[in-house]
Amino acid sequence: MKCLGFVLLFGFISLGAIGGCNNGNSNFGLTSGDRTITFINNCSQNIWIGVNGADPENQMKNCTDSPDNCPAGQACNTRAKPDSQCEWILPSPTSGSFELTASGEQGNQATFTIPISQAVGTGGQILNVNIYGQTGCTSVGDCTQGPCGGSCETAPCNAPSRDKPCETGAGPEGAHSQGELNLFKSRVDNYDISYLNGFNIPIEIKPSNVTTDSSNPYVCGNPGSNVAITNLNDCLYKFNTFITINSMTTNYAPYLRYVTNGGGTCTPTMSNLDPACDNKDEVCGLSMSEDFTTLATTCGTQIGWWNANEVCTTVTSFNEGPFDCQGSTDQGTFFNLYGCSGTNATDCYNKNSNTMCCGCPVWTDVPLPPCTNIDDKCCFNHNPTWENLAQPWAKFMKDACSTAFSFPNDDATSDFSCPKTNPDTNMTNYEVIFCPGGLTGLPMSL
Repeated sequence: MKCLGFVLLFGFISLGAIGGCNNGNSNFGLTSGDRTITFINNCSQNIWIGVNGADPENQMKNCTDSPDNCPAGQACNTRAKPDSQCEWILPSPTSGSFELTASGEQGNQATFTIPISQAVGTGGQILNVNIYGQTGCTSVGDCTQGPCGGSCETAPCNAPSRDKPCETGAGPEGAHSQGELNLFKSRVDNYDISYLNGFNIPIEIKPSNVTTDSSNPYVCGNPGSNVAITNLNDCLYKFNTFITINSMTTNYAPYLRYVTNGGGTCTPTMSNLDPACDNKDEVCGLSMSEDFTTLATTCGTQIGWWNANEVCTTVTSFNEGPFDCQGSTDQGTFFNLYGCSGTNATDCYNKNSNTMCCGCPVWTDVPLPPCTNIDDKCCFNHNPTWENLAQPWAKFMKDACSTAFSFPNDDATSDFSCPKTNPDTNMTNYEVIFCPGGLTGLPMSL
């Protein structure tokens, strides 16, 4: 059988590959220091695991399309610009498959072994990937070997057609949840959940063989959990579409719901911001065209939630309802303000920042961790423009899950770490849970 591997693009991060073959990297028995990542599906329908690999330490450049030219655990991304480069992959599962069946059914779990032998760099990095889940897929193509790609209408994958897996370099389009795992042999692991690119499935990351730090929930805690972590709130995934900007509160539901395309047009007005749709189970929301170039307010089945950052990232010229992506603020464009780019690229946690910086919000009931280093997670500046115009859209996501990233510089309340479990080697294993507690974040079940 031909060995398959799909390389994916993931918005703001670099490219990687999904392993549809072992490339000589799969281990059939754990050795000391090998890690496991177990994916668990608690959703009411099948989920296809999607993974994007980031740049390894000591990255090899100018590789060819042959995975044999990259170190173990990596594959060549020939779509990287300006040159091809080797990037992390997730190997073939040691149990289960990339398709996870619905909660309670046989096959709703899959385990991947990450060999310690593939460690690179001074810290011994063994994996750095972003994880997302695709919903609504059908069993076409070779979904058992990969993440199903763009095989169906609701799968957030950029493919030229919906009846085959993603092409090399293609990745999720539209609003999508993600989790990141950055694992090391001899350094502290880092991991997080992010909804800064919107939301389609709740995700939790849970270290599975560690002792948590009762004084600091960001050490070996589990972001995205529906159960409260010490001193941190639980994630109930309840999205409040009433947004307050410059002291004015408005229900922006039709511009925040992510719906399937193909439905009839719905037109929000000042007197009716949420027009009803005729078909049962359809709502008025933003849908994405088949070629991923336009957004429109249409009736459809809700499959996720947009936020300001992802709307403007998807269609940089979008100008409808509350979003005017290329409109001017007193510091640059709304696109820059939402995405912490351009004029607003400086992080307010940076001691060299200025008053056009991005971030340092004060979240309600989300305490900042101790400021142990003056250069780390300490507010050096505040930007009233960002706080008035961008933070409310980040708050929309933060209120649904306080332990997840809601904007690019949300590290202080969303970045988790796990130290070495013995003096020489980090042995922590992880669980990645889709729909923790059976929650979906949507008014109707997935």
